[in-house]
Amino acid sequence: MKILVVGSWHKEKAIEYISQAQKLGKLLANRGHILVASPGSGFQGLVARSYKQNNGSEFIGYYPELKLMNEFGEKVLVEPDVKVYTKQDYSTRNLLQIKGSEAIIGITGSYGTLGELIAVINDYKIPTAFYKGSSQIIDKFIETSPDFAKKISYGNNIDNLLDYLEHKDTK
Repeated sequence: MKILVVGSWHKEKAIEYISQAQKLGKLLANRGHILVASPGSGFQGLVARSYKQNNGSEFIGYYPELKLMNEFGEKVLVEPDVKVYTKQDYSTRNLLQIKGSEAIIGITGSYGTLGELIAVINDYKIPTAFYKGSSQIIDKFIETSPDFAKKISYGNNIDNLLDYLEHKDTK
């Protein structure tokens, strides 16, 4: 299954969840999933590094406009097996990643990640999971949006979140 990982691209925020990134990358590799992610220096890059270290089968990396990566100081942490150069801004790149995925899991993030989760659930109906406690903004949104909360697996056990995605019907 092609699983998109979303989360903060800010290295400082992502580093707080390095153990979860390492575990998620290892589990995705060991369970035979294809990783879809940004190859950048944030949370997605940390997952990708673990995925590759654990002999993951295929990492598909989506790039925004390269000029934007340079402007924001985002560096490539892991070279993907398949590089998708969208030549788009981050928001459009995010939608293209979503459309190229069969399931989504998020850990960390802010408004950008929340926007991705809303699009995934409301527009694309892709099975989605989020790691509880890793984002005050997303946690508050889930807790105050009962309809949204019903459509997402929400907890702090990575194994259980992946189990949910693997057993949920995909489109």
